[in-house]
Amino acid sequence: MTAMVTQRPVALAVASGDDYWRYYSGGILNKCGTGIDHGVLLVGVYYNSVTKVKYWKIQNSWGASWGEKGYIRLSRD
Repeated sequence: MTAMVTQRPVALAVASGDDYWRYYSGGILNKCGTGIDHGVLLVGVYYNSVTKVKYWKIQNSWGASWGEKGYIRLSRD
């Protein structure tokens, strides 16, 4: 996945029905739901060398009022 997303965005299916995803407002999400039910776009892979945290940046279709201006950061660990 990492190699793919460095070339171009990648379409993914995620479990968005849980409260963690639905009410996400910022930070790096490190919880997973069950029941794949939503399509998103994986747009980047990042590593914070200070905090040693690896994460994916994902664009959601719910608009800029959701998450971090329409994006979510999802832990890679």
